[in-house]
Amino acid sequence: MLGNQSSASSASSASAASSAPLVRTIGKLIAEQLLVEVGSPEDDLLATGVLDSLTLIELLVNLEQHFGMRIPLDELQIEDVRSIQSIARLVESKRPMRSQAMHVGLQTS
Repeated sequence: MLGNQSSASSASSASAASSAPLVRTIGKLIAEQLLVEVGSPEDDLLATGVLDSLTLIELLVNLEQHFGMRIPLDELQIEDVRSIQSIARLVESKRPMRSQAMHVGLQTS
């Protein structure tokens, strides 16, 4: 049973490590655009008052512009924006894949 927990922990650590640059970028974006500092990527941005309805919309617009993607409001869940870590997962899921971008760039019209 410990082996399973260790494997899950390792997978979680690997996932966190691979998203670390994205988490740092989002944290920097929040600091620069919203003028607030967040203590930890896991901090609850809603409970701590970092995000309210106005700053949430401002953040979404900044994320869309910075990462070149769309975040449809009708698909957005409150858990998607609860922490920098959850925002990173949202951005990763909505960001255009590089291979798609390369394929589109190669098409001739």
